[in-house]
Amino acid sequence: MNPQSTNSQSPINPQSSILNFSVSVTAVVNEELARRWLNGLEPIGARLLVDDNDGPPRPIEIVGVVGNVQQVALDGEPTSDLYLTYPQIHPDNVGAAAANIFWIVRTTGDPMNLAASLSKEVRRIDPEVAASQIRPMDRYLSDAVAPRRFSLSLMAAFAVTALALAITGIYAVVMYSVSQRTREIGIRVALGASRSNIVRLVMGHGIRFILIGLVSGIAMAAGATRLLSSMLFGVAATDAATFGQVAAVVSAVSLLACAVPTARAGRLVVSVLKSE
Repeated sequence: MNPQSTNSQSPINPQSSILNFSVSVTAVVNEELARRWLNGLEPIGARLLVDDNDGPPRPIEIVGVVGNVQQVALDGEPTSDLYLTYPQIHPDNVGAAAANIFWIVRTTGDPMNLAASLSKEVRRIDPEVAASQIRPMDRYLSDAVAPRRFSLSLMAAFAVTALALAITGIYAVVMYSVSQRTREIGIRVALGASRSNIVRLVMGHGIRFILIGLVSGIAMAAGATRLLSSMLFGVAATDAATFGQVAAVVSAVSLLACAVPTARAGRLVVSVLKSE
């Protein structure tokens, strides 16, 4: 496809010469095609050579520009699209175009209530054409994101499991540390240490584990951004807000895991002092 502009004094493709031709075919293009092929030239009035048949390319004049439409995938890059009216489609492509017609019907109620009427009307217009895949738009959208939704659901399940294991591990480590330092804590209490001092002692030990885990986790997540970017839509893999929210949730849950052994430390100290 070699674009030509009626206002340009030099061809866009340096390997081609300026073309002077009469144009009887007009088309509308999307913004991506105008950006990619016209090199900043005014789209309206520009001319393209379109190779859409078994013969030589034919000239088409642009008469309008429309927004990009996700033709392939919701998360894919926009494609370069050119729109022709059916009478202007080359005979070599009429069969392919006729076999891929999509109709969108806007309704106020359940769209599936019109499925039978739509199929009947299509058969009335052309008995050789079959209406298929009549579904609500939300069903099409759901099917389009189903593979990604499954992958993300699986990852979410693994993430919840990992969070549960982390909480269990922090609780076990802090609880073991408290049980090993019960005599030391008892001596501190006997020498006048307040409850807040004991809480800071136990929580400080647990917070060190939390900080080490957060730093390691963020570093590993940042290194896996290339893998994550292929599974995300509408958010960047390096989104700072997402990293911050996840870190806040992990920190809060981890602190809760440390708080339970800390609360039990006071009771263990009392029992040790009584036994001594």
